[in-house]
Amino acid sequence: DSAHAPALLEAAEREDGYEFELAVDPALARWRYTPAVAAWRARLGDAAAALPARISAAESLGAVGATDAADALIVLALDAAAPASLRLAAGDALGAMPSPVPIGAASPLLVSGAPVLDRLIAAKWLRGNAESVGELSALVRGDDPAVAAEAARSLLA
Repeated sequence: DSAHAPALLEAAEREDGYEFELAVDPALARWRYTPAVAAWRARLGDAAAALPARISAAESLGAVGATDAADALIVLALDAAAPASLRLAAGDALGAMPSPVPIGAASPLLVSGAPVLDRLIAAKWLRGNAESVGELSALVRGDDPAVAAEAARSLLA
């Protein structure tokens, strides 16, 4: 029940460990509980936070379409030193934004010979963006089946 959202957010911020955050983040996102956005943004940018908690923050920001978090998500999606799972979650969140993030920002992931991971992130990021049909079509025709499948899903979104 969304009436419990304030108490859940407060408890999640108070708890040691990240397990409770992982449990309540999806509910807070489903309820579109706006005060949680600031907590998710802070956790996303906190390199000391547990990786699963940062991934949950990215997923939650995408679920609520927090466009004000797009810049932080872009930085993570492009950061080759960041964990792959976090980069993929950032790409997914960018693809879930209500207004598409400019495709030019994804261009480093689309250069010729880019690693499979970069192309997967790009395919997720460009989901639902009418301006990215050419880029996604090229990924579908590429040589990696995982990238092609993700790009096809994004084209059909």
